[in-house]
Amino acid sequence: MNGFGLNNKERFSENVRCNEIITLASLKKALLKNKIPSNSINNTMKTPKIILNAALLIGCLTLGFSEIVYSAGGKAGAPNPDFTKGGKKDENHDWNLGPTGARGWIFSSVGQTHEARQILVTKVAKGSPADGVLQVGDVILGVGEKPFEEDARILFAKAIGIAEVADSDGKMKLIRWRDGNTENVSLKLDAIGTYRSTVPYDCPKSDRIFEQGCKVIASRGLEKISMPNSLNALALLASGKKEYQPMLAEYAKKVSEYRVDSFASWFYGYAMLFLAEYVAETGDRTVSNSLEFVVHLDDGEHRADRM
Repeated sequence: MNGFGLNNKERFSENVRCNEIITLASLKKALLKNKIPSNSINNTMKTPKIILNAALLIGCLTLGFSEIVYSAGGKAGAPNPDFTKGGKKDENHDWNLGPTGARGWIFSSVGQTHEARQILVTKVAKGSPADGVLQVGDVILGVGEKPFEEDARILFAKAIGIAEVADSDGKMKLIRWRDGNTENVSLKLDAIGTYRSTVPYDCPKSDRIFEQGCKVIASRGLEKISMPNSLNALALLASGKKEYQPMLAEYAKKVSEYRVDSFASWFYGYAMLFLAEYVAETGDRTVSNSLEFVVHLDDGEHRADRM
């Protein structure tokens, strides 16, 4: 249980449920606002690109928050292990360590990492900056030749930002513990600059990160309909890149034929968020029938609403 009287899975469920409601309500409001009959989609309906970007940002933040709440909640009063002295992690904490290409276990209590002073490496992606420098089982004790004296997660993130400054060499210094030995090592990151106060708008760094992210999404494809893939498809749509259109058209067709019976509003919410934006942006009415179907979910006109 956490401070709100909910366990981790309940917090995750409540978060997703709130976003389902927002998604369905927003979709219906948009249809009504544009005076679109319930049995058709007006081909003149166009959503400004800023709405696409806003929807993408909200979606990404939702997904990130859900992952943190569900996988990194941590129990109140749980011991803070010292991995250099044989401490053991539990199974609920695993964090992406940004552009390093590594993942790590960071101690947390009810979702807070302020007591963490070590990062246990749990995965290293092949070919990433961390490959050859870090390995599973390593312990990161500090950054910039200085041990963690505050929240290890926050200090690690700040070190990434420093290494990415445009006029730097991209070097990120770490204190690494491995098999009883402690030494200073360095990762080589891309020096992609700093965030502007206008982020994510008019910000070259955020534009570059977004562009790189889209390339990774496209390389993995959108084979199955899922909540993450619907958000990924929305990201590709927001990019405005023509090379992604065939993939998006194929995914939109799959979504238009998509039907589920269990937890339907969860899946429809994310899938139809993408589909509504896709129709608005492209004017492709061949996939618009599902929009009328899903808009009735919040009216209780389909049994999926009660699942």
